[in-house]
Amino acid sequence: MAGTLTHRITRLCGGELATFRSQLAALAREDMYSGGLESAVTALQRRPALLTEGSSVTIVGFGTKPAAGPPVLTLAVSLLLDYQRWPLDVFWDEAHAWADAVAAPALVVAGISARHEDENGMVFHYRLKAASSAVPKLVRSSGT
Repeated sequence: MAGTLTHRITRLCGGELATFRSQLAALAREDMYSGGLESAVTALQRRPALLTEGSSVTIVGFGTKPAAGPPVLTLAVSLLLDYQRWPLDVFWDEAHAWADAVAAPALVVAGISARHEDENGMVFHYRLKAASSAVPKLVRSSGT
């Protein structure tokens, strides 16, 4: 189902995703951090969730320049709930599909680095890497 949902997101939001990807690409460039800049952020406009009615998705991309090595890209995908629900009534996999849709084709989701849940929803943090056949498309944590 995640692959089908990723395709649907790409079809419905292709233009916005392309613009956001180009902003993410800028965060991955070494020259972005010249002059001592340590991190940078870009965001995609809040969108209605596709699978959980009355919910929305917010996506923020982070670029961080470590002391040595290339910039590190992280994607935070928030699935925000308009009202309290039973956990089984929320399709958390939609966050994974959004992350995959944002990353493709130049990047891949290398894994979930963190997640945080509160009464408003859940935020998933994904590590992004350059696309390669050696990197799995999506690594999911258990329980999502």
